[in-house]
Amino acid sequence: MLSVPGDAPDRQIPPNSHVRTNTWPQGGFGAFAEHNLEESLGPYLQSAGYRTGVIGKFLNGYDPKGVGGGSGGEDGVRDRGRPPEYDAGFVPPGWDEWHVPGRSGYQHFGYSMATAVDDPVAEIEQFGYREEDYFTDVMADRAESFIERAVDSDTPSAQPFFLLLSTFAPHSGGKQIPGPGNLSFSAAPRDRPLGPEERSSWPHRWAIPELPGGDCGASGDGGCTDVDFPRPDDEAGSAAFNRVPERAPAWMPNRPLGDATAAKMRDRQVERIQMVQSVDDLIRRVRAELETAGVADDTYLVFSSDNGFHLGEHGLRAGKLTAYDHDIRVPLIVVPPGGGAPRTVSELTQNTDLLPTLLDLAGTREIPRTVDGRSVAPLIRGDDIGAWRQGAFVESPAR
Repeated sequence: MLSVPGDAPDRQIPPNSHVRTNTWPQGGFGAFAEHNLEESLGPYLQSAGYRTGVIGKFLNGYDPKGVGGGSGGEDGVRDRGRPPEYDAGFVPPGWDEWHVPGRSGYQHFGYSMATAVDDPVAEIEQFGYREEDYFTDVMADRAESFIERAVDSDTPSAQPFFLLLSTFAPHSGGKQIPGPGNLSFSAAPRDRPLGPEERSSWPHRWAIPELPGGDCGASGDGGCTDVDFPRPDDEAGSAAFNRVPERAPAWMPNRPLGDATAAKMRDRQVERIQMVQSVDDLIRRVRAELETAGVADDTYLVFSSDNGFHLGEHGLRAGKLTAYDHDIRVPLIVVPPGGGAPRTVSELTQNTDLLPTLLDLAGTREIPRTVDGRSVAPLIRGDDIGAWRQGAFVESPAR
């Protein structure tokens, strides 16, 4: 469960991170730079002998081109009302490799990215609108190269490694999504639908998708026309869909969603499903590279998310900032070295447990006293843990 149902806060594990929202002064990259540059996961693991890398979204507000205006007045003292300044290509301490776009990464094409390999200052790369520029695929390319460098015994970079892969998918993509249709989510071109009437506006350098109706992960025609919304296997979500609670608080809707709104939600959900096909491809490529490199049996894989989401439950439009389960409960999937038979653990865990868990699995230093949470490595290993927490602390900044 998440302590704060948002983006940046859950990437920095509040409350002691000082990152409480996505934007300055209460959060985002500015608050991270103000308080946590040295006291965070990258520096901890790097000091323990790990090769570290980030590929993808780091924190809301990071700009590869830098942020000025933080130097302050004539005496050189920074104006505390403005975020810390940093130069173009800034790489926070603790990261040997840094492949991080700014806000333009949401659209997956036409973005800039700070790229550094064993260099304290990143180069700024500009990506265009070629099919191979699609960001989740670029992430897969960079991940394969990172693993190759980390395990190559003939290079100085060969050492135990930690790689953070943080996709923008399936976040909406803004107003600059190339291709036909009024899309809100930038799926990979190969996974998008393409009707005969749209071919004239399809970018000429993109290959024609194999599935005209788009790829939603099902065999045969991709299954996009058969997507159920809400999902029938989500019993709680289906039961709450478009049902406004009695005596609802003032911030909640007082009437159900209209049919047109619900239909649009279903269309956007199909776009999200098409978009996460490239995330599946990314995971598949990473796992294949680990096998090829001979380190799959020595590597932990951890999958989670920085927020849940509601789509029509309780009559709410799309969003993520409530205390309902669908906003604060996210997956935590761990594949230990060598795999093993799948099992489900019922103990309650939080995102605040991630940092101490990763440090524990890496066999590193003592857990810093400022960290809220405890290692769930004993749960992963199947150890007898004795007493465990019975509740979780969840908060959201006041509006």
